[in-house]
Amino acid sequence: MSNEAAGTQTYHSLLDSITVASQLSLNERSVPGDLTKAAEIPRATYRLQFNKSFTFNDALKLLPYLNSLGISHVYASPILEARPGSMHGYDLINHSRINPEIGTLREFVRFCRAIKRCGMRLIVDIVPNHMGVGKSNPWWMDVLENGPASEYAEYFDIDWRPVKQELAGKVVIPVLGDSYGSVLTSGHLKLVFHEDKGSLAFQYYEHELPLNPVSYPDVLGLRLDELAKRLGETGTELAEYQSILSAFSHLPGHMEPSGFNRRITEKSLQMRRLAELCARNSEIGNFIRENLDSFHGSQQTDNAAFERMHRLLEAQAFRLVFWRVANDEINYRRFFDVNDLAALRTEDARVFADMHRFIFRLIEQGFVDGLRIDHPDGLYDPAQYFNDLQKGAAEKLGTQFLDKNSGLPFYVIVEKILASFEKLEDNWAVHGTTGYDFLNELLGVLICGEHDERFHRIYCDFVDGECSYEEMRIESKHTILSMVLASELNMLAHQLSNIAESSWYYRDITLNAIRNALREILVQFPVYRTYCRPGVVDKSAVQFIDWAISKAKRNDTVARTSVYEFIRSVLLMEAQQSPTPTGKESELEFKKAVENFAMKFQQFSGPVMAKSVEDTLFYRYARFIALNEVGGEPEKFSSSVAAFHKRNQQRSQRYPNSMLASSTHDTNALRTCAQGSLFSRKFQLTGSAG
Repeated sequence: MSNEAAGTQTYHSLLDSITVASQLSLNERSVPGDLTKAAEIPRATYRLQFNKSFTFNDALKLLPYLNSLGISHVYASPILEARPGSMHGYDLINHSRINPEIGTLREFVRFCRAIKRCGMRLIVDIVPNHMGVGKSNPWWMDVLENGPASEYAEYFDIDWRPVKQELAGKVVIPVLGDSYGSVLTSGHLKLVFHEDKGSLAFQYYEHELPLNPVSYPDVLGLRLDELAKRLGETGTELAEYQSILSAFSHLPGHMEPSGFNRRITEKSLQMRRLAELCARNSEIGNFIRENLDSFHGSQQTDNAAFERMHRLLEAQAFRLVFWRVANDEINYRRFFDVNDLAALRTEDARVFADMHRFIFRLIEQGFVDGLRIDHPDGLYDPAQYFNDLQKGAAEKLGTQFLDKNSGLPFYVIVEKILASFEKLEDNWAVHGTTGYDFLNELLGVLICGEHDERFHRIYCDFVDGECSYEEMRIESKHTILSMVLASELNMLAHQLSNIAESSWYYRDITLNAIRNALREILVQFPVYRTYCRPGVVDKSAVQFIDWAISKAKRNDTVARTSVYEFIRSVLLMEAQQSPTPTGKESELEFKKAVENFAMKFQQFSGPVMAKSVEDTLFYRYARFIALNEVGGEPEKFSSSVAAFHKRNQQRSQRYPNSMLASSTHDTNALRTCAQGSLFSRKFQLTGSAG
């Protein structure tokens, strides 16, 4: 059992003991064996933003006040362990424990008991799309140490065989503050030895990256004659050191799948042996640290040390690069363009289980009564995820979940941004959205439409010229795809090019034509994403894809029609391999490649929209700043009361239990306010939208 697994087991045992002691259990809120029990719907929620400046103990003091307001559900920001110092919690690093900066497990239980005593319930924000990465994330560190051999290699959405051959089997780590050569010869990159763990690592300012165990002999094996003089050539400790060195040198490489299991077991054993040896004889630890100096050039002319360090870096399962290179060469999916938030493959059953095991325990014990799902558009298959979530919650609640029509056993809402002409997917096993849609509809009613033209003239005078929102939107999307998300676009283009190359129908379509056409389609895409699944392509997805392709073709005067027809067939999962496939296995591989590309494209179109519109256009087009809210459409100045009532009626019929938000933690006007106090706590109503 790994140290992390052992620690998690101990933590869960502590949860069990605390739960028994608190006498708070499932029996307090439902009848065991009640297979028809539906989720309890919130009446009104109040969001609490937890961080080191606002803890569970701080929140305790507010509960009587919230109860007096008529709040039915406390609505908490992410409570699982985040990176040290995080003020928001969306950069979590451990799904298996409470964030220690906001409270201990006992303090969390005490907070939950107080909520129950007030007759309220708890909704928790969870983050299934991504994790914060760095030295505080054990999964990520294991990936950097072992590459594809890591047991977590498939947890993160990493392209282990990217277009650039030099990056095969490596993760691009964009943390350097200057070019690689400048950093290498600056002396800022250091080697360190953790004697208590028997491990080696690179250190660059606050960043730490573990060495590939196969490369340990390059460090440990230097100057062995000197160690023999100190320990004596016939000493048992020298023999054990040489045995450890030999074992490291014979480890399977991180690109040898057949040896992955042996590598993981053996490297842990040898590190433990090395740590124990250093504990018995301090001279060995001193010797290793002296070897590290051979890699640290004292001045820029110390080429031997720099060359030695470079060769060692080349042997790693990662590649350090200048942070500005990330947008062109990064080979892991990010949360938008944030390099230190790496996307997870939640569609993998192992990943889903490890991510949700603890939160399901909290549901089972009666601590958590609802979930808010962050950024569902980043998920590979949101519909499947929500089904799995409801099934997992139902199992812990002692009830059952068959499908959405049979009733949802657990309250789930999603942070989904909808266009004014878009509706939430019917096959999502959720109760509705977090209310961005309602917030913008309400705002439209509060603005007098008669002043639209006057505001437009004032703004045009201010910016000294006519200002077209649509033209600026197109320009912003081109900017983001050319600069910020260029690497992701290139990866998609190469993936699609490989599909074209494998078919008689499409092999003449060039990589350049594919890349340009994908860019034009993404620029014209009218919504965050579509939700096509293998065998399930709904009418709205076809409409959105056809709209984008039609607009793209009109603006692309160079590309042949065939490239757009090819892309359409892939996005709708209709592409054919050839009139007479070379074999059933080949046909299945082609079909799987087409489906995977369509799903990956959908994951990418959301970040393109968010970065282009919310994070770029909204800061360029400011005709009336109140309209520049998340999910807003600033080109539409106002809306009628009749339209507002119609949308409410539609919501009441389809998703009557959506949140009706008047402000959220994403409210732009409040983003610059203090994050840890009352400015971060928002009031939201939930209930019938009629």
